[in-house]
Amino acid sequence: MNAVLKVGTILCWAVAIGTEYAAQKWTQGKKALNILAACVFALALCGEYGSYRYDNFRESQLQATIDAQGFPEVQWFQATDGNVQTFTTSHVPLPGSVEVLINGLIEPGDIYSVNGSAVTLSTQLSRTDQITIKYRRRR
Repeated sequence: MNAVLKVGTILCWAVAIGTEYAAQKWTQGKKALNILAACVFALALCGEYGSYRYDNFRESQLQATIDAQGFPEVQWFQATDGNVQTFTTSHVPLPGSVEVLINGLIEPGDIYSVNGSAVTLSTQLSRTDQITIKYRRRR
């Protein structure tokens, strides 16, 4: 839709300039051509405003989509020996966006739980295990 609006606006600008040029050359119809040029000029301004508003609307929709998805975040932790360990992320993850990797391998969802910014792993870990927590957060 915005492409049609922009093309229409450009055509209005061209017609306004053309009628203004014709008004300078044709003295008998100068008044009528000036009125026509003013009307087409007003249409071109309305087209510019409409295009600006449409672009602004689309940009706000895109920003809302990005905000809903969140921003990706990755944090690494070094595990200690134990069966249950809790790691605290720097931000609160969006619901359903957490992915836990132990030594680069994705772990099933029932091995970990999320409570606020605390991610608790319920599996056998050793101090050589590298924990990667991927999640999405709000801006």
